[in-house]
Amino acid sequence: RPLRSRPAQAAFRLVRGAKRRARKLVAGPAAPAFLARPTTSAKLRVLFLSGEAETPGHIYRVIRGAAAARRWGADVVVDTIEDLSNERAVSQFDVLWIWRAPWTERIGRLLDEARRSNVKIVFDIDDLMIDPTLARPDIIDAIRSQRLDAGGVAQMYERIASTFALADYGVAPTPFLAPYLRRYEKPAFVPKNTFDTLTLEDSRKAARRRRLENGDGLQRIGYAGGTRTHQEDFRQAAEAIARVLKERPQCRLVLFSHCGEPILDPHEYPEFVSCMSQIEWREAVPLAELPKELARFDINLAPLVAGNPFCEAKSELKYFEAALANVPTIASRTQAFAEAITPGVTGYLADSPDDWHAAIITLLDDDAHRARVTEAAFLDVIGRYGPDQHADNIGHVLEQVSESNARKTQTFTTTIGTTRDNARPVVPGNHVVLERDRLGQAAVCVVIPLYNYEKYITEALDSVASQTLDVLDLVVVDDASTDNSLSLAEQWITQHLSRFNRVLLCRNDANSGLALTRNAAFARAETQFVLPLDADNILLPNCAETLLKSIEPTS
Repeated sequence: RPLRSRPAQAAFRLVRGAKRRARKLVAGPAAPAFLARPTTSAKLRVLFLSGEAETPGHIYRVIRGAAAARRWGADVVVDTIEDLSNERAVSQFDVLWIWRAPWTERIGRLLDEARRSNVKIVFDIDDLMIDPTLARPDIIDAIRSQRLDAGGVAQMYERIASTFALADYGVAPTPFLAPYLRRYEKPAFVPKNTFDTLTLEDSRKAARRRRLENGDGLQRIGYAGGTRTHQEDFRQAAEAIARVLKERPQCRLVLFSHCGEPILDPHEYPEFVSCMSQIEWREAVPLAELPKELARFDINLAPLVAGNPFCEAKSELKYFEAALANVPTIASRTQAFAEAITPGVTGYLADSPDDWHAAIITLLDDDAHRARVTEAAFLDVIGRYGPDQHADNIGHVLEQVSESNARKTQTFTTTIGTTRDNARPVVPGNHVVLERDRLGQAAVCVVIPLYNYEKYITEALDSVASQTLDVLDLVVVDDASTDNSLSLAEQWITQHLSRFNRVLLCRNDANSGLALTRNAAFARAETQFVLPLDADNILLPNCAETLLKSIEPTS
């Protein structure tokens, strides 16, 4: 969103949920022109209609898509096919955005009304459900594992394809799906799946809580499958996981059940016969509570059958959701995961049982390496999959769709928000000297880079403590000072622990300079906004509160 005042722009740094965060940490390329918000006074009116309102996909593709459209500047309404009271209501909008709706007579009436009213129709699909020829058990394991009727699945896909055939544009979360959209001679857009601000806050809080716990000495390898549709996918890693469990008595495989019924059936894998006692069962939770479960893992597993078209169409959301909770991911080398993960840096890709085994052992046995991978993954996903990035992506689609001269008869693909550039910030190695966390949620964190400022640091810290903003975080990073700066900061923080929701004192492993020390402080912050303060400056008492009201008037 546009910032309301220049002072707020100068003083605050966004640290969550957008590419702009990465550009604040290290200089990067200028934003493309399409990232600008609409400049006209008339808002684009968009109706999001969901075909499966009770599924997690509704949250990823409809709720978060609609929120992104609002954030971009559109006037948005969300409804379901069943609850829309009147087909003629479609005529009040400029864009009709439909997700996963199979054709029915009512859908036909809705689309007819949209065409009569010159409403642009966008169809969003997040699984390969528009090619009925793929509805076979050898391709879609859910048909086998859930005992579905292949003919019925094919008929459902035909109905979904029929709805899509009447749309003007296709939208999907992965580039792999785009050619299937273009077969219908539709322009295709690829806005990725993303997380929202609440998921980010819950994930970071869960990670912080785990940091404060002593632990039970167990190492947990987790698979967060939500439905029994991934038996064949899990087989890709089953042999390696069983080997690890047999080699490491302290290891547990975390699986989920629903009302006492296992979601993944381990009895289908002979390798687990001798290590069933090392499976830790957890009751499945709603998507909103998933961050707490992910944060319990030491390693997150994301196996898929690479090369299988239905699996290749899946997005990389398991990677970014785990990264938000400080958990590294090992994934199959599908197109989406291969584009998302830098092997050995932000996660691991596995092609064989030996690959799975080696990656698991590497992450389990080297705590420092696992921490580096975790940090790199978090810094990667925070810029590429956050709500501001999603607003830019959805806004790009809406701009293209709403143009009067849109190339309706041409087929093209626009993949947005997916480029792995070099914007991930450089963060110097550092370690925690002192930490206190009340596990609340502050909006602002004051960050102070500190180097040889023993004469000034106490006065700077006093000005932070005197802020009128009640709930406040503080992060101080000492850049290997050679004077008494670190000890003075530690003494002051120890005396003022009760003032802050979360306070952290860190020290760089080696002198790194002002810019990189700020990066280290930004990376340690857990708030939506950070307020950088040099150690030889002071803040007016109402500084943080005034800036927060200016940058977020509704806060």
